Amino acid sequence: MTHEHTCQRATKLSGYVLTRDALVRIENQQRSAYDYEVLALSLALGVDVRFLLGLTDDPGSMSLGTTPEKA
Repeated sequence: MTHEHTCQRATKLSGYVLTRDALVRIENQQRSAYDYEVLALSLALGVDVRFLLGLTDDPGSMSLGTTPEKA
């Protein structure tokens, strides 16, 4: 998936406009990601936000309105 496509999906699915420049700077560790950007990226990539945060090894799939299963 290209940077442009990722940004378009993030914007469409979250409503937050994520620019290509912001995404590249986050990927290159030139700046931190805000919480709403992490959520936007998880929606765009179709993975659990906890996977992006390094809290789980399971990328899973969560969308808005879903909750993690209780153990």
